[in-house]
Parts: sequence; structure tokens; C-alpha cells
Amino acid sequence: LELESWFSGLRGKKVFVKPNMLGLFAPERHVTTYPPLVSLVVKRLREVGAEVMVGDNCGVGGYGLNQRVAKRTGMIAAADGAWVNVAQDTIQVPLGSRFMDSIAVSRAMLESEVLISLPKLKTHSLTVLTAGVKNMFGLVAGASKGRAHASAPGLRDFGRLLADIYALRPPDLTIMDAIVAMEGNGPSGGKLKKAGRLMGSQNAVAL
Repeated sequence: LELESWFSGLRGKKVFVKPNMLGLFAPERHVTTYPPLVSLVVKRLREVGAEVMVGDNCGVGGYGLNQRVAKRTGMIAAADGAWVNVAQDTIQVPLGSRFMDSIAVSRAMLESEVLISLPKLKTHSLTVLTAGVKNMFGLVAGASKGRAHASAPGLRDFGRLLADIYALRPPDLTIMDAIVAMEGNGPSGGKLKKAGRLMGSQNAVAL
């Protein structure tokens, strides 16, 4: 993937940047996407003349926490004015999954012209790995996250449901933060692992 030529084609486009914003964790815990990566992507998008939004639906902590989590994780500062609280504007869409007929997702993310996903490379106690596909669970808003877990509680079934959710809006580009990854009891309680890598692809499944 030639990143420079790809980014240069985004002039005038509405681009949504979606980091991994799990919960109320400080950046130095390396539970969430490294804020300087978010800053770098936002800066590059603005340089090529794109209209940028940054946001995520946090995964841990309950209702009304999105803004607090964004501040605590450093995402609001990293977004440099592009942060949007996507939890405030949701839409119910058909899912076509054998686990759920429909699901509530964030409108701005779903309807973006271009979607860039910035996952964190970590182990996960339920899905084994959290990376490109799992990061798109952040499409899901509010109580639908809990309903999703309840409707597919097992590892394999939840993995299938994640694939169904991913298919609603596959990202156009995925850049995975593996600068400091996590092994063991992830996605928040594992051991940090210095991998020193950034990995990118237009196909998050391949990544």
C-alpha cells in the first residue's frame, strides 16, 4: 500500500478516524491506541485537505462515559479539535446476523465517506486477539454492546457476530498500533510487550 498516494486522494473527503478507546485508562497504560498515532493521522489528513472526525464508543464503564474516556485516554487532545462524541447520534440498522436482527450504531461512523481504523494490538480474554476486526465493535453504541455479548456469549459465536458487525462498515484503511502491545490477560489487564511496529492494510481481515 502506497500511503502517500492513498492519502493524497482524500482531498475534500469526509474522513472518520476510529481509535481503540476501551475505557478510563491513561495513555501510559497502553490499553488504548497511542495518542501520537492519532495526532499523526489527523495532521496528515488535514494536510491533504480532508475533513476529519475522530471518535469511538468506549467499551467499559457504562452510559455517559464517552466524553470522560476520550479525555482520560488522550483522544480529545490528539484529535486537535476533530473529536466528536459519536454516542450522541445513533441509528438502528438491520444486521442480518443469526444472533441479532438489528443493532444500534454510530451514524457518523457508519455514513463516513472514508473510515480509518486505528486498533491496538492486544490479547483478549474472549476473542483471543483484538486487532482490525475487533476494533470495529466500536461501531456499536449504548445498550447494543451488552445485547451483543448476551446474544453470542461463546468465543466462536461472538467471533461470528463480530464478523457480521464488521461487514456493516469495513474500514477503508487500518493502521494497527503495535508499538507497545499487550499479551496475557488482555484487553486491559495483560502484560505490556514492546513490539515496536505499525502495521497497515486496506484489508483489516488480512492484517
